[in-house]
Amino acid sequence: MKLFYYKTTTPSQNFGDELNPWLWPRLISDFDENKKDVFIGIGTVLNDQTPQWVNEAKNAIFFSTGVGYGRSFRLQKKPNWRIYCVRGPLSAKKLKLPAPLAITDGAALLKRYFDPIAVAERAYAVSYMPHFRHGSPQRFKTVCQRVGIHFIDPAGEVENVITQIAQSKVLISEAMHGAIVADTLRVPWIPVRTSPKILPFKWRDWCASVNLPYRGTIIRGAKPLSRRDYRYPLRPYLQGQASIVSLFDGVRMSDFSGPLVEGSVIRGAKNSEPTTKHISERTLDRLSVQLEKTTRKPSFLSDETHQESLVMRLEERLDVLKKDIRKGVFA
Repeated sequence: MKLFYYKTTTPSQNFGDELNPWLWPRLISDFDENKKDVFIGIGTVLNDQTPQWVNEAKNAIFFSTGVGYGRSFRLQKKPNWRIYCVRGPLSAKKLKLPAPLAITDGAALLKRYFDPIAVAERAYAVSYMPHFRHGSPQRFKTVCQRVGIHFIDPAGEVENVITQIAQSKVLISEAMHGAIVADTLRVPWIPVRTSPKILPFKWRDWCASVNLPYRGTIIRGAKPLSRRDYRYPLRPYLQGQASIVSLFDGVRMSDFSGPLVEGSVIRGAKNSEPTTKHISERTLDRLSVQLEKTTRKPSFLSDETHQESLVMRLEERLDVLKKDIRKGVFA
């Protein structure tokens, strides 16, 4: 069967999605380029767009996948969908699945490949990991350097990113899979939002699976959102993917895009020479203060016994899938 997952080209890759080709071939030996059977694992890819991705497959096999995004949230399970488990209870509810199929994100299976590092031996007091769609990662990398926080690139190689997370005493993360891996490796995490594009629904879905609340701290940017950006908090709210609180939080956000050092070419009076506009020290100071304050926010970490039970349930469902493959259920 063919392994399907979301692939981005801008940036070159995204840590959460790239966990798929790293993890699943280590657990399942049946992957090839045969599109008749498609395996969909880690990712928020269950939405109204899903049928067009897998409509040519005889069997679309979902394992720990999350519901979210899309242009419409009218989602119905298709006859060729074989769902072994989903990310959390919100995904199960949207698909009208039995409660036992709501387990947790498949990235929790990394627990079987990486051991937690003793707190005293960790290299970084605090690390920060942005969402891979962040408008200006270089800006936050610079801000992290000013505050003395380790910056983790979400477009980095999978094992390198995992190692950096494991070496952190606390992880501040916009990237949900940064938090998931941190929780798996017993690293306390603090969720943040800098953009209305970061979807609260998927966070709440996963957090519910590990019996934790989702309380994302907003970090404000340097300029007002564009008209187009204002649509991002509205659409999830109308689809039921965001609360009224998340809607207002999204509308109150400000933009991080734009130059950091190189500057943008702007023109003054007519026929004047173009000049370069740089971000001000005042703006960098304001961002630094916000990030430093975030380090003092309460962190989260799931109960270790509960986490182990979730991993065992994932393994049980994985065994069912493997047995179905051996029995020729998908033949």
